[in-house]
This record gives sequence, structure tokens and C-alpha cells, in this order.
Amino acid sequence: MLAPVLVADDHPLFRTALLQAVRHAAPDREIHETETLKGALTALEAGPVGLLTLDLHMPDSEGLAGLLEVRSRFPTVPVIVVSGDTGPTVGPRAAGLGAAGFVPKSSDLSVIREAIETADRQGITTARLDGLLDEANEPKGWEGAIERFKAD
Repeated sequence: MLAPVLVADDHPLFRTALLQAVRHAAPDREIHETETLKGALTALEAGPVGLLTLDLHMPDSEGLAGLLEVRSRFPTVPVIVVSGDTGPTVGPRAAGLGAAGFVPKSSDLSVIREAIETADRQGITTARLDGLLDEANEPKGWEGAIERFKAD
């Protein structure tokens, strides 16, 4: 049996829609929810979590910094970024930071379900994280990289 799915989104209506999509894609999976990055990190620490859907803009997280923090601390947990930010670089940057998928919030529920099913099949490729700090040229390690992404 697969580990639970964690849905992290601060908008109750959208979080409910994500929960519905997860229930349809993985009806036998346990599902947890949170409205903050801190709540997501706490749940990940308590574990196990088999998949995280992560909103990029929550009260305690802005942009890709939250994804970077999750990936740095929990590199084996697949993360699907679900965001209203659909700029042309957001999806590729999220993938470059190790996201297993990117789904715009404007997508149909079928797209979200497909992303969940795909992430369950493929998991996370930690090789995408190899050399991230070298590329970022961060002398302060992950903390420095997180601060840099918070500033972007």
C-alpha cells in the first residue's frame, strides 16, 4: 500500500478540489491536508508521506522557496506543484528543483488526477537534484539557496 498523500494549499475551496482529485486518482490512499508550508514540513517529518501537492503561494511561503525547502529536506518524496502562477518559467524551474510535476490551478481535475497517477508511477528522480548547489554556487548550502529563491 502506498504512503499517504499530503495536500498543502491555503485556499479551502481549492484544497477541497485537490482532495477530490486525489480521492478519484487514488481511492485507497489516506489523505492529509494542511494550509501552510510549516504544516507540510511537520507532516513530512512525522511521515510517511508518499506524495505532496504543494501550492507555491501560502502565508508562510512565496514562490519556489517552499519547494526548494521541501526538496532539500525530503528529497525522496515526490512533489506536484499546483499553482495559480503560470508564468512561462515556473513549471521548468519547478522541474529543475525536483518537482515531479507542475499543474496550473486553472487545469481541469482530470489533469490533476493524471499528474498524481503519473507521480505515483514514476516517483521522484533525485538525479535532478545532483549538482543543484554547484549550479547555484551557494557557499551557504541549502539555506543560502532557499534565501536566494525567496528573493526571486
